[in-house]
Amino acid sequence: MRIACIIDPYESLHEDHDTSLAILREAQQRGHEVHICEIGDLSVSGGRLFLQTRELPDNGDEPGSAGQRESKEFNLIFMRKDPPVDRAFLQATYMLDCSDVPVWNSPRGLREASEKFFAQRFPDLIPPTLITQQRGYLEDFLDEMGGTMVVKPVDGYAGKGVFLVRKDDPNRGAILESATSEWRYPAMAQRYLPEIAQGDKRVLILDGEPIGALNRLPKASEFRANMAAGGDIEAGTVTERDRDLVETIAPALKDFGLHFVGLDVIGGLITEVNVTSPTCLVEISDFDGVNLAAKVVETWEKRYA
Repeated sequence: MRIACIIDPYESLHEDHDTSLAILREAQQRGHEVHICEIGDLSVSGGRLFLQTRELPDNGDEPGSAGQRESKEFNLIFMRKDPPVDRAFLQATYMLDCSDVPVWNSPRGLREASEKFFAQRFPDLIPPTLITQQRGYLEDFLDEMGGTMVVKPVDGYAGKGVFLVRKDDPNRGAILESATSEWRYPAMAQRYLPEIAQGDKRVLILDGEPIGALNRLPKASEFRANMAAGGDIEAGTVTERDRDLVETIAPALKDFGLHFVGLDVIGGLITEVNVTSPTCLVEISDFDGVNLAAKVVETWEKRYA
């Protein structure tokens, strides 16, 4: 196979724990030709998608020179650009719509299955949630939640801009103002789940099936468990509850062309559905003693080789 992967700058990736590189290295070791590029390397002409790609170098080597290739020269395009889902990201998905070969995850899914909004399709599986930019509604929701809630920007990622809001906090108004960018954009407010003390579980999903999990634990002075926010990690297990959650959302994932997904679960409830560039594959593989990257590549081989 020949695979093109759209990533962040290659030099910024960490070989020891980057999910994208783990999968690409596995494909490379299996004899597949792996190319990399960034979203700025995409172009469309005459309705055809072109990519300015370089072959993935060996670990420690510098990438070689780039060359323009049409999408049909590849078997698969793997979209792994990290958030934010900004103007450049969205425009890249429109260009990827012109691809002659499959794109993981699908451009439509990346556009329409927002990580904060997608879970709202399953209200029985999520904590009580409000999405609004109206201060009065946020204040009322805080009262309904007993005076404590979590608030986050709907386009945030990696724990950035996530706050624990309390009714008696004199900074409450400033926090809500910040979360809504001065009341201009909606923020997400959710019931605070004390089960966060036992961990925020990441469940990786491959083609609608859970393939592994880990637990992220907040530090003593934090309530955020994200690794990017300094959270610790420990081995996790895929429970029956997790399987039920995945089974429920799997048809929607399939409909949106979302093949590789990270489900965030606290206290048996879904808090986010990560579709843009889910991580933790290396860490789960290490904890479980399995090669999850191989599972991904084997899926490609069966379907696209």
